[in-house]
Amino acid sequence: MLGSDKVNSYIVVASIILILMSGCSTTSVKFYAKGMTPPLCHPNNAKTQVLVYWGTAWRADQKEIEKREDMAEKAITDFFLSQECLSTLSISKTLSELDAMTLSDVEIIKTSQNDFKDVEKIFVIRVEELGPNIMIYLSPILWETRNDVFFNIRVLDVKTGRLEANISTHWEHGGPFTLFGARSLSADFSRALTELFFGNYE
Repeated sequence: MLGSDKVNSYIVVASIILILMSGCSTTSVKFYAKGMTPPLCHPNNAKTQVLVYWGTAWRADQKEIEKREDMAEKAITDFFLSQECLSTLSISKTLSELDAMTLSDVEIIKTSQNDFKDVEKIFVIRVEELGPNIMIYLSPILWETRNDVFFNIRVLDVKTGRLEANISTHWEHGGPFTLFGARSLSADFSRALTELFFGNYE
């Protein structure tokens, strides 16, 4: 049998660990916009026929690229197929078997019109950062975990051929004593998209 002092000590230690693991997370989002500004969807907007092309531009030392691309694809697909203000005709990384990230806006619009006669807007999304960052400190904060999502979106108007918006989004979620794994990245990406289009991530 453990003595009462030892039991109390274990309870205190366990309580401290639980408090530390629960952490204190915060969320911030920054937009760098040219043209239209967020939110991109408004309650009174008519449902818009859209195409979504996406791709990545990872840094040279990016790890586990395939896993990150799978999470990005899930977030983008789940988001655009569930929005009432958008009627998403297609979500793809390629256009006529070419990487959409390598094509000009004019090429994207012209080629898309041949396959989708009713398309009104085209969203071109480039994912540049999707990963957890862990920082270790000496004191008083022992560690901090932060999920970073950074992506750029170009909004093309098919009728006019104009670039309506060019917006970079930087989403950060985390804080002292928080523990986030890679599984939460897809959810954070979805929340960042929600903030970009609707402004209500909280």
